Amino acid sequence: MSRSSRKRTWGHSFFFTPSLEALGDRTVPSVTSAFENGTLSILGDAEDDLVEIVAEAEGTFTVTTDAGEETYEGVERIEADLGDGDDELTIDLGEVDRRAELEVEVELGDGANVFDMTADELGARAEVSVFVTGGGDDDEVSIDLGEVGARAEVEAEVDLGDGANYAELIADGLGRAASLGLVVDGGDDDDEVVVDLGEIGSRAEVEAEADLGDGDNYAEFIADGLARAASLSLDVEAGDDDDELVVELGEIAARAEVEADVDLGDGDNVAEMIADEVARRAELDIQLDLGDDDDEVVVELGEIAAGVKLDIDVDTGDGDDDLTLTADEIGSRIDADVRIDSGDGDDTVDADALIDLGLEIDFQDPDDESSDDDDEDDEDDNDD
Repeated sequence: MSRSSRKRTWGHSFFFTPSLEALGDRTVPSVTSAFENGTLSILGDAEDDLVEIVAEAEGTFTVTTDAGEETYEGVERIEADLGDGDDELTIDLGEVDRRAELEVEVELGDGANVFDMTADELGARAEVSVFVTGGGDDDEVSIDLGEVGARAEVEAEVDLGDGANYAELIADGLGRAASLGLVVDGGDDDDEVVVDLGEIGSRAEVEAEADLGDGDNYAEFIADGLARAASLSLDVEAGDDDDELVVELGEIAARAEVEADVDLGDGDNVAEMIADEVARRAELDIQLDLGDDDDEVVVELGEIAAGVKLDIDVDTGDGDDDLTLTADEIGSRIDADVRIDSGDGDDTVDADALIDLGLEIDFQDPDDESSDDDDEDDEDDNDD
């Protein structure tokens, strides 16, 4: 038998190219969202989470995370627990409708966190509540309410925890008979709190409490003015170390009421209370306790109209203190009770403007009292 010498040619059908089947994306999102019974829930982890929540319409919100976008309808409450890590949560409420109700509760966890909530405006009779809790690192919390409509109600509680924290609450003004309740707890370390409300409308009510804790703290409360029969209650407490408080109220209209109770603790503290004008039959109750060490106090009341009720009590404790109390003009029939206790130390007290305008001031200065006692002893010796 003879073997063929023709070269055999193999067809391509005898060869194959291996291939792998693509697997689905098994990446686990660091943030998950869920919705049940009107509550939108956001859950983070120990990584650095980034979450954005945007209102599309009343009760409808779009949530953007590393997992993508989800839209939920019928939202009445937002809950977020971001866990540890350096997290950032932004909530854009847009224009909150008239009579709308929304509650927001946020747990920032440990890490250097940022929470930013904004609204273009809150409609008349809307109700918005915000509760924010930070961890033990440096947190930043910003709440911008836009223009707050007539009879709208806002409640905000911010617990910053320890760390060098910053918190601000801003409004473009509070409408007639609106109400705002604010509580800020700063924890230890150096904190900064800024509240800027615009004009507080007629019969609107503001109650603000701040416990700044230890550390070198700064707090600022600003209003463009208080309209007729509006009320502002301010309660500020700080621990030891050097603290600074600035309160600027603009024009205080007729029958408006301002109550300020301030205790800054020991340390080299600064307190400023400034008003451009106090109109007829307004009431001011200002209590300032700055503890020991070297303090500085400035109270400027501008023009005080007839019939104003004025209660001022300043206690700077021991230390070399510097006090200035002044007004540009004082009307008739003022019901005034002004007390100054500068404690021991080399103090400088300037209240000449109030005295020249006819206001009586009760001075308590232990250094002067001891000098008086020495003078009386000298007189007794001479009598003998």
